[in-house]
Amino acid sequence: MAKISTARWNEMERIAAQDPKTQFPVIITLKEGASPKSLEKTGFRMDHGSFNIVSGSASLDVLKKLRAANDVDLIEEDGEVRALGT
Repeated sequence: MAKISTARWNEMERIAAQDPKTQFPVIITLKEGASPKSLEKTGFRMDHGSFNIVSGSASLDVLKKLRAANDVDLIEEDGEVRALGT
């Protein structure tokens, strides 16, 4: 389900072990018919949302809940995007 690699997940666990409040930026794709509202119960902090894709940040504990959530199809790390030539 999650597109976050095992190596990166392990690194995130090490980071969270030092500071459990660390927030990781992610993009979440919901399954067809699921509502972004369904993520609120996990503690996910949504920044932006459109149809079945939302972005925001989550602690490792919240990411674990998202990985187990029936409404979640895919979890990807979010990153900085820049226009070409900048």
